[in-house]
Amino acid sequence: MFLLRFLRFKKFDANDTFIMLNNFLDWRKAEGIDTILTDWEFPEKDAVMKAYPKGFFGTTKQGRPFWVENLGVIDAKGLFEASDMERLKRRHYCLYEEMIKLRFPACSLEYGRQISRTFSILDLKGMPWSALWNDKSKKILNEMS
Repeated sequence: MFLLRFLRFKKFDANDTFIMLNNFLDWRKAEGIDTILTDWEFPEKDAVMKAYPKGFFGTTKQGRPFWVENLGVIDAKGLFEASDMERLKRRHYCLYEEMIKLRFPACSLEYGRQISRTFSILDLKGMPWSALWNDKSKKILNEMS
């Protein structure tokens, strides 16, 4: 799954893709990503979800997992009272691994073809445009992408 994405990103340059893939695999090992679904716990999940509602809500007609983030109702103060940036990043990694290891295979099986993309909605209702440009928002977006 990652190889094709890396090849596209590196314009099909095999050497650059190989370096990128090796760096990615080293990062996964250093961060413990391969076992994050079984080794890591997130007891603050309910408090984080209250402050930052998001998640999967079924599938599209094409079989893609349907992801919704309600960015317009994020309670930044509550979010950072419930957790910190490092744990939020790990939660993000965990959700991504869950998608790759559990959701994509289940959707592929259900729809009888390879599913490797999601359908996402970023709901900005209630979010002031200035929030997109302040330093704290930029830092959060940079850390999570």
